[in-house]
Amino acid sequence: MKTTNLFAKVDTVIVRVSDLEKARRGYQDKLSLQPGFTDEKERIVVFNTGGETSFTIWELKPGEKKATAKTPSSFPIFYAPDIIKAHKELKERGVKLGSIQGKPGETQWFEFWDLDQNLLEACHY
Repeated sequence: MKTTNLFAKVDTVIVRVSDLEKARRGYQDKLSLQPGFTDEKERIVVFNTGGETSFTIWELKPGEKKATAKTPSSFPIFYAPDIIKAHKELKERGVKLGSIQGKPGETQWFEFWDLDQNLLEACHY
């Protein structure tokens, strides 16, 4: 099998939280992390960590519980320089994956799962 480097880096690590504002204040006050990006619609805050990999908190939806197979409490997101190529090659390799979300020219992503059904994600922006 031909091997190619589909991912350039781990882009971010997600942690699911029950209260976005409370968690944001806690990470700022207790860990001195500074938000670099906030999306009120998606209910996420991305913190700068001083390196290439960011740290993202993502609020659970009302009634959603932490740590399920569909919504784990933590998972990595890999940055794919060519998201279409990465998706195509993973599919050809038999990896279980979702469809590409988002619009070209904006952030795009897709979910995929390892052999133990751990959620992973790839993004491009």
